[in-house]
This record gives sequence, structure tokens and C-alpha cells, in this order.
Amino acid sequence: MKVSLICITAREAPGLGRLLDSLTSQTFPAQDFELVYGDRLWESRENEVKALASEYQLNFTYVRDTPTQPGPCPAGARNACVSASKGEWIISIDDLTFLEPDTIEKHWNLYNSGFDAVAGSYLSSSGDDEFVMDDTRVTNEGGVMSPTDLTIWTSWWGLHTAFSRKAYLTINGYDETFDGVYGMEDIDFGHRLKMAGCTMAWEPSILVLCDKGPSHNDTHSTLLKEGAPTSWARGGLKWRNDKLIDYCRAMNVVRGKRRIT
Repeated sequence: MKVSLICITAREAPGLGRLLDSLTSQTFPAQDFELVYGDRLWESRENEVKALASEYQLNFTYVRDTPTQPGPCPAGARNACVSASKGEWIISIDDLTFLEPDTIEKHWNLYNSGFDAVAGSYLSSSGDDEFVMDDTRVTNEGGVMSPTDLTIWTSWWGLHTAFSRKAYLTINGYDETFDGVYGMEDIDFGHRLKMAGCTMAWEPSILVLCDKGPSHNDTHSTLLKEGAPTSWARGGLKWRNDKLIDYCRAMNVVRGKRRIT
């Protein structure tokens, strides 16, 4: 297997059918890639998901997201998917995300050119199927500066990144001590790739499509039913990575970059 696409979800409506549709339109040979799908809601929809996937002639593996921490753990879900994958090159996306026809082919070409890891960009829609560029790394909105190959690790966003299996094993995967819903496990992953000496690329011409319409609901409502936050920060209980986000804001760090004041 050349390429593994991994996707994790905890949403009631994760957009799997549309993702599968986008995979059937790839310019990259279908026999050379697979979809590994990690699902927190496995128990409630296993049969439904497997039935949907069986309608497509694609390599598909369904993974039960078994938490390794007392609370939600995106890092653990990503690791579970990588463990079940077979590809040399691993593309990681979030749910409600779909591929352009040439997404996998462009990734494979970058892998063959010698990169250990790549961050791509995205277009988003508010649910009306009109996709626009709102990646602030491209638009520079809010004072965000466009990264380069040398600085992309500071804004290594999990909704669209890729890495070789060798690079993943070199840094021992995602850090599962990040037990909250949002962020930081992906930024930390990019940071450790950089510290390990991996060759990283920022390639905004490789795109995925993100649906930020009504189905893009707050996943806290699903995930935070289990257990209770584990850390105390800024006057309240927090999940550990939410605590780190608060800490970064207090230290004037924006998306991994220190503000110049």
C-alpha cells in the first residue's frame, strides 16, 4: 500500500459518504491507497458505517477509537488509525473534510521528492457548497504570517497534514497525554518532527474541502460526557490541552508563534 488516509470523528453526522465519494474521484490509483476511519461512536453505528463503506470499491478499515485517557483524546484516535494503516505515506484529516481529485496524487509526488512531512491547505464552506479560502496561513488575516517550509511546524494543523511512516515512528506518534478536544496535539506533533530533523514542507496548493455548516457542531457536546476535566487552570477545571491553550494565550503565543509587541 502506498498511501493511507486516516480520518477521526466523534460527530453524529461526520460526512463519511461525501468523503468516500471524493475518494472515488481521485486521479491516484484506487488500489494504491486506503481509508482508515477512526470512530468514537463505533458502538452506535458500526453496522451502518460498514454497510455504507461496502458500497464503494475502496480499501477501507474501520477503527474503534478506544480512549487511552479518562477524557477525549484526538491523539489516541490518530495513533489507533496509524497502527491499523499499511501505507508508506499517511495523510491525516478531520471529519467533515473531503478531497480534491488530485489531493492524494500531489501528496505522493511530494513524498517521492524526499519530504518527511507536509502540511496542505483547505477551502471551507458554511454548508452551501460554495468553498472559499479562509486558511489564515494563506490569507494572512488576523496578523498571521504565511509560513515557509522552515516555519510550518509552528502551525501544523491536524485537519490536513501528511507524514511518512518512518517519520511517525521516529517521534513515536502523537502524544496521548493531550486529553482535551481541541488542538495542541497536532502542533506538538509538528514541533517534534522539526526537532527530530525531519524535512517538512508547506504546500498550500494541495487542498482539502472542509464543511463548516450546521453539522460542524461543537464536539465537546459529544466527548465531554465521559469523566471530568483533569487539570485546574485560570480559575476552573480544564482538560490538559485546553490548559495548555490557556497558557499559550497568557504567554502571548498565537498558533505557535510569539507575538511581537
